[in-house]
Amino acid sequence: MTDDEELVRLRTEVATLRSALEAQRSSSTTGTTAAESSRTRLIFAGILIAMGAVLAPISVVAIWAHDVVGDTDRYVETVTPLSSSPAVKAAITDRVAEVIIESLSVDELAASALGAVAQQDFIPPKAAPLIPGLEAPVANAIDNLSMERWRRLLTQKVSNRPGWRRIERPMSKRLRF
Repeated sequence: MTDDEELVRLRTEVATLRSALEAQRSSSTTGTTAAESSRTRLIFAGILIAMGAVLAPISVVAIWAHDVVGDTDRYVETVTPLSSSPAVKAAITDRVAEVIIESLSVDELAASALGAVAQQDFIPPKAAPLIPGLEAPVANAIDNLSMERWRRLLTQKVSNRPGWRRIERPMSKRLRF
């Protein structure tokens, strides 16, 4: 072989090797990109599945609430049986009585009233200092009396009264989204 032939052969071999190397590089680069994009797709798919699992029940509840509260007649129909439930009546009674008693400051009222009674002229002088000691029993009696009165008022059958319906309808409108 002559030098020129050897040179041509070597150049051809170099060109073949370079093209093979280029092909190998492009296939390995494509493989890395495919692996990375596959991993990225898996991460995004997992995130979307988790979001769907969390948001699906929330959307069901939101649609149900919108349908029930948005339709006034349906809301009244749903809420009306609650007024005859003993557990609901007891909870409402207790909470209303607590709020009223707290807002009235029954202990302070009892102390003030008993202090005024103790200063009256018709109270014997020996009894006047004993009257402020009755603050706790008087406050408890007022608490018990008011609880009993609220229970009587709230445990009456109110669901068929027009006033009850007048309360429920505006509540439906206030609860709308």
